[in-house]
Amino acid sequence: MKNTLRKIFGIYPGEGLATLRFVQFAIFWAFSTSSFETLVDGLFLRYAGASSLPLAYFISAAALIFSSSIILYLLRSRSPYWILCRALVVFLAFSAGILCLLACYEMSELPLGFWYGMKIYSRIFFSVFLALAWTFIDQYHDLQDAKRVYSLYSAAYFIGLVLSGGCISLFLSYLGTKSFFLISAASTLLALREAKNITQKTPAVHDDTIEGIFSGDRESLSSMIRKLLQSPYTISLLALSLLHEFTLTTTEFNYMETFDRAFQERALQSNFTANNVSEFLGKCRAWISFGNVFVGGLLYRPFVKRMGLTNIVVLPPMFFFLVYMFWVFRDTVPVAILGLIATDGIAFTLEDNSFNLLTKAVPVKLKSKVRIVNDSFFEPIGMMISAIMLFFLPSYQSRAFGLLLSFGLILVTLFLRALYSKALFANLKEQVLRFEKTLATWTASWSRREKRYAKEAICKKLASEQEEEKLLAMSTLLAFEDRSTIPLIVEEMERFSPKGKVSLLALLDRSFCHAEQPILERVSTWSDSYSPWEFQQKSHFYLAKRGRFSIENALGHLGGKSPLWIRASAILTLQKGSKDASSFDLSCRELDRMLGHSDMQEVLIGLQLLKELPSIDSAQKACALLRHPSLEVRREAASALSTISNPSLYLFAKSILTLLQEETDSELRIHCLRALGKFSDASTVEKILLKTVHFRPVERRLTEKIIAEMGPKNIPTLLGVLKDVRIPDRPRILASKILMRLSPIHLQAHLEEILHVEKERAYFYFYYGNTAEKAYPDIPLKDLTQTLLTSFQSVIDFMIHLLGAVGQVEDPELLVISLHSSNAKVHSSAVEALEMSCDAHVFSWILPLIEEVPWEEKHAAYKKYATKDIDLELPDILHKLEQSPSAFDRIVAARLQASIKPVHWKQERFGRATPYTPTYKDELKEHETTQSY
Repeated sequence: MKNTLRKIFGIYPGEGLATLRFVQFAIFWAFSTSSFETLVDGLFLRYAGASSLPLAYFISAAALIFSSSIILYLLRSRSPYWILCRALVVFLAFSAGILCLLACYEMSELPLGFWYGMKIYSRIFFSVFLALAWTFIDQYHDLQDAKRVYSLYSAAYFIGLVLSGGCISLFLSYLGTKSFFLISAASTLLALREAKNITQKTPAVHDDTIEGIFSGDRESLSSMIRKLLQSPYTISLLALSLLHEFTLTTTEFNYMETFDRAFQERALQSNFTANNVSEFLGKCRAWISFGNVFVGGLLYRPFVKRMGLTNIVVLPPMFFFLVYMFWVFRDTVPVAILGLIATDGIAFTLEDNSFNLLTKAVPVKLKSKVRIVNDSFFEPIGMMISAIMLFFLPSYQSRAFGLLLSFGLILVTLFLRALYSKALFANLKEQVLRFEKTLATWTASWSRREKRYAKEAICKKLASEQEEEKLLAMSTLLAFEDRSTIPLIVEEMERFSPKGKVSLLALLDRSFCHAEQPILERVSTWSDSYSPWEFQQKSHFYLAKRGRFSIENALGHLGGKSPLWIRASAILTLQKGSKDASSFDLSCRELDRMLGHSDMQEVLIGLQLLKELPSIDSAQKACALLRHPSLEVRREAASALSTISNPSLYLFAKSILTLLQEETDSELRIHCLRALGKFSDASTVEKILLKTVHFRPVERRLTEKIIAEMGPKNIPTLLGVLKDVRIPDRPRILASKILMRLSPIHLQAHLEEILHVEKERAYFYFYYGNTAEKAYPDIPLKDLTQTLLTSFQSVIDFMIHLLGAVGQVEDPELLVISLHSSNAKVHSSAVEALEMSCDAHVFSWILPLIEEVPWEEKHAAYKKYATKDIDLELPDILHKLEQSPSAFDRIVAARLQASIKPVHWKQERFGRATPYTPTYKDELKEHETTQSY
């Protein structure tokens, strides 16, 4: 019975007591607020009338804005619990004052202003308490927890409303209004006690990637507004809430007016008292709340799981729209009751639950404040504008106004629905560092204003006295590739020291403006000046690359007597511009002498010259130096090849591929990859992909780029790599990314087949990674467990990248990083982003593997989705690992098979007489394998 209830309400083992505390807190809080508001509504209609409602709404809105400003200020330095407690104490003091007035005066003797004050305070108390309570609850749940239990808390809230409405309906005439005000105050005290228990016994789940959204955030109001304006999703969410409040206020006015007119007609036939309205409202709200308990506690969670959050949010606006379609043409009590159901039922069960979940996609630094801003700023503004509109609209036009609002609500909901997934990814990006992104990638999404601010900051750094900062600022400015900055660059060039100018020349040589006339003129003045000799030589070489070194001057600098860089400039000038065969031959001999020189500096400069002289002869010379003892020379030789390579030089691909497989230096491998990319030899693609197992991230990204640029001729090879489960996951991930760029149709056609195989692998690794040690406690299997779980993560990463490759996942790399996060809120947001991105059927069997759920749930998923490798014994597990594409899996399997002695452990465990014999006994002798490891 206990397990059945847990499954019905979505509670995991071990969460019972914590969930019960939140449920009790919600019941007491709901009973208190509902009792107070229902009593006040009935009294206000009796002593002030429905015609006074618009003014009460207007004043309530202004008072709410003022009170929320105080709460937002306190949130800068106080926790939601601290503010919640103080708000409850203020309410208790106010309730005590009301009871004193009611004890001293008859209700009919109290002035009209008293009833206005009661109505206004009841609205403030309801809105502020609602916002603070949910902000308080948010501290203890991530997004996936919220999807499971927030509807349960809402159901508990409606249980409180049911109790409140039922008690008022049944006992108000016996106990009287004063007694119910006292009961409401007592319920508030109980809610305060439960809040204290929660803070003491339930650990909070904070965002540890920042200082903490509930700890001492001293940002100014202007800073918060700027962040709000930078988030289209947050603006849309608040706009939706604003329009929703328009609709709620208008609907409340319409049904209250209809009820008031109906009861006034009844008053002509019988005695009419304030208790009649209160009892009727209490009875209606009790039944509505009973329905809310059923929908919120039992149906909302399965609906969200099956339909998705973004589909659920469309239902409330549709319901409002349909109600007003009838109400515009027929103003009757049954239709008004539907309006009451819309405001007190649908708006609470579906709209509020969905809003609570949608706030999880708000930027982290706004998350703690957006609910206060919404409930105490935007909703009051909506109430205020609605009140102004209702002042001037006749009753029949107010219903037409409600129809128009409900239609606008549908449109805004659809717009918010489109932004939800992007908001989740934007939230994840803020909390994950992406070192692989270049400056150009970062600035691509910047606005003109942001780029202008960035350039102003760079200009300030250019005025720094430290040479390193100035060079970094210049490098950043050049990365913008903005031609309008060339005058500034030329002006700042002169402010560097001679040593800094040498580094600056290297930056300019690789920049977009390397051959601009103003730049060349400035460098020319350096080459003619009496600057330090090395700097002057580098200036000559820079100009020689651009054909600014005269041939007559070059002839005089050939030979061993001239400085090294001047000789290089002369060789380069004669090689590019000399029409005299003897001068050309002389420069060739000089270049060969530099490449064969014993001085490594001469060799390096000779290789730099080869970069400027693309030919088969240059490629042969550079290729000959790929086996040089010096790593620096090998790097420069590979760099020269990557610069001068083209498809006609594909014969050198074999040498480059051999070097790529042997070398471990990242810079050298990058040059090799660039050369192979320019060769565009399809026969090298599979070998390059297989080598990426040991590549660094930057090398894998370059591999993806160069193979994609080779063209569609590699599609069969890429499909073969992708479908071959004997190949490690990293090459297959790369193959999927490249295929998506070359031919999404081919990848999509084989997606289901590949995912089915990967699903079986994932469940195999995960299940036995969590059960092997428990199943065989007498055998040390810690290494096996870690290996299986590591391989499981690799398979999951592969599947997410594959889904990203076919366009189902927007940023697979970001999702993979976020799913590995130890922070619960980041992890749950990543799970939600994955759900929003990929196919529902695929997500249904990925979810149990990545979600933080108890083992019982994961085991049930294994039994449901795994069709192979069920209930394997240890020899079978090791045999399967031996067939894994991962070398680590095979090593661990071989080591365990060699270390487990052939004792009768099966007989001891299973009652069998057959001893355990390691797999491949004839090929893998126990003694030899043990020695090797």
